[in-house]
Amino acid sequence: MRLSLRWKLSFIILTILAVVLIGVYFSLKNILTNQMIDRLRESVAERLEVVKPYVEVSTRQAVNTDEYHQIANSVEGFINAHTMILDTRGRVLGDSSLAYEHVQFVSNYLNLDEVKEAMTRGYGEHWRLSQEDGQGLLNVAMTFDHPAGQRILHMAFPISESTRLFFICARPWRWFF
Repeated sequence: MRLSLRWKLSFIILTILAVVLIGVYFSLKNILTNQMIDRLRESVAERLEVVKPYVEVSTRQAVNTDEYHQIANSVEGFINAHTMILDTRGRVLGDSSLAYEHVQFVSNYLNLDEVKEAMTRGYGEHWRLSQEDGQGLLNVAMTFDHPAGQRILHMAFPISESTRLFFICARPWRWFF
């Protein structure tokens, strides 16, 4: 049985259309992903410019976990991100999501990618899913000066629902898994 010329042309046109649509999808996905990441980084950078002087001044007199904890809570209120203050050994001095009496039991953060990068360059970032709720986070660490030596300000910025949906749509294979 022979296919008519109309069906052959329809098949060729649909194939060309599919190839063009796939090309457009991947081109737009890359452009939009890069724009979204750049906007998130700009937003984080603006927040850090506001917070760093406050943290440097506030922590000068901090000597115990309770004081660091209060500073971490203040920073979280300013920037709406989970905040921790670490020493250069990765030990948590203050954590905005824990009661201050539990901070001493928190694991060491020295091996986190963003903390390692901050220790060498002064600033580091890493994308990761939260272990508690699976939410996407942009984790940022930056060093700041303290009379007792350098300290590290670690913040976890939650990715908004719309941004999360964008990243899911940018990876269609995740729809099925």
